[in-house]
Amino acid sequence: MSFTDSPLVSVIIPVYNGSKYIEETIRSVLNQTVSNIEVLVINDESKDDSAVVIGRIQDEDGRVKLINKTNSGVADSRNKGIELARGKYVALLDQDDVWESINLEEKINAINEGDRHWAFSNISYIDAEGKLLEKEDQLVRDDFYRNLLKWENVIPAPSGNILVLREFLENNIRYDTRIPYPSDRYFCVQLARKGEPAFVSKKLWRYRIHGESMSMVNKRIVIEMEKMYDKYRKENYFPDKKTKSVALSRVYLMMAGISIRFTKERGKGVRFLFKSFLAHPVYFVRAMFGKLLKR
Repeated sequence: MSFTDSPLVSVIIPVYNGSKYIEETIRSVLNQTVSNIEVLVINDESKDDSAVVIGRIQDEDGRVKLINKTNSGVADSRNKGIELARGKYVALLDQDDVWESINLEEKINAINEGDRHWAFSNISYIDAEGKLLEKEDQLVRDDFYRNLLKWENVIPAPSGNILVLREFLENNIRYDTRIPYPSDRYFCVQLARKGEPAFVSKKLWRYRIHGESMSMVNKRIVIEMEKMYDKYRKENYFPDKKTKSVALSRVYLMMAGISIRFTKERGKGVRFLFKSFLAHPVYFVRAMFGKLLKR
């Protein structure tokens, strides 16, 4: 029986025009200390030679499976991978990020030792060329679900940091294709709503930062963040009034900043400032005062 007849872990990598980094990304998965894996590379109708690169690696290693599909976006590609996954665990990875070789092993151990259903780790940051960046996040691990809703610096998202038991995803946990930009965050909120994660303090995931942000992308982010938080309100995601008011105030303030600084939509930015104040006046004043002190 080969490894892929009964994989322990299904790794899902959505790809769209990712030929620049995709080989490095896949190699980091194949070099894991946990070797009983399948690597489902979902090609979202790339226009570059991503499929050629992936096909070559597939010929070298039978654990890699290239799955071509009509272009429908990264969220749908991840959902497609989840439906095809056969492993006991499911892990997701973006096309330009990489894992340390012990990533899967450490997270599987954390899930088993903590009797949890999913896990994430600390992270490091790299630039476009793979050089480590001097950047740290203040991790908030207590009261995880509430802090995730409040958009505190709680890291699991993006998806490349998550390992989850596949049976846990049968609770109808999927990516929302209507909000592709914040779909990572939404996916993590769904997981946290069903159960607290295990956390590994080691930096097991290298998140690549490169300058591909554009004005139109930022506009989409604002629109979809607003949709996501409307969904939270309508579907009773907030466990109490305080969490709801602080979360909305913080997120509206973030959307105001994006609208004013990046998309130059000052009218929309002012509207979000007003909504932030109405949601939680005390939080708003403290946040604005803190920003002034930093200047």
